Amino acid sequence: MQIDLFPNMKVEKILFEDGSVCEFSREFGAVFITLPKILEKDSEHFIDFYYSGNPQVAKRPPWDGGFTWTDDKEGNPWACVTCQGTGASLWWPNKDHQSDEPDSMLLSVTVPSDLQDVSNGRLRSKDNLGNGWIKYNWFISSPINNYNVTFNIGKFAHFSDTYTSKDGQKLSLDYYVMPENLDKAKTQFKDANKMLTAFEYYFGKYPFYKDGYKLIEAPHNGMEHQSAIAYGNNYWNGYVGRSSSSVGLNFDFIIVHESAHEWWGNNVTSNDVADMWVHESFGAYAEGL
Repeated sequence: MQIDLFPNMKVEKILFEDGSVCEFSREFGAVFITLPKILEKDSEHFIDFYYSGNPQVAKRPPWDGGFTWTDDKEGNPWACVTCQGTGASLWWPNKDHQSDEPDSMLLSVTVPSDLQDVSNGRLRSKDNLGNGWIKYNWFISSPINNYNVTFNIGKFAHFSDTYTSKDGQKLSLDYYVMPENLDKAKTQFKDANKMLTAFEYYFGKYPFYKDGYKLIEAPHNGMEHQSAIAYGNNYWNGYVGRSSSSVGLNFDFIIVHESAHEWWGNNVTSNDVADMWVHESFGAYAEGL
């Protein structure tokens, strides 16, 4: 059995479901695991994979994969991950191929109690661990690409809205931003409701009602993390850092482009990373629509 994990991350031990130790070997980013017995076809089993290490730091996020460690304007820690292209195995063990997706996930992130974590899906619970630590437990009920699994750690201000589909179904919209940007976000993020109306008309209903829709301010341009879209366009229309001409500056392209990937890239996914152009071409097409 092969599981992928970047070679700078240390595998501590791997246990089969009955507690027995699995032997393993490593070759570059692959971990080859020998299970303690032959398994029957179509049977379901689990392993516990223990690992540790310091994931690589992104030199130019979101274009380069890795963690981003920075501080907000008040000096509070602000951290996130981007790994499209590079691969999610840079920080967690998985079958790192676009053709296969976990059908659901429970993602637990432990942070200092004065900070928050915002990840994919719905917040299932928060566990106060004592000694100044809290664990956030997020459940993702839909299949998800490995590179879409994310965390956003910081001190956020939160506000919410609701989108109502054509057939009357309610979708929760949750927004997490730096506190000093709260007023700007409340104005800029009004684009989301109008955009969802347009995308429902052109592409069908938003694919992930069970997991909700979130925009989370990030210290980089943005990324289409499923149900937890990273936003870093500085609350401007157009693209930050692009042409200063007035062409196409009547809406926030990052909100539109990254949200379009909820349909094209997250719900409909190419079989191989070589075909990522399918995701990006439909994202660009959605901007025009």
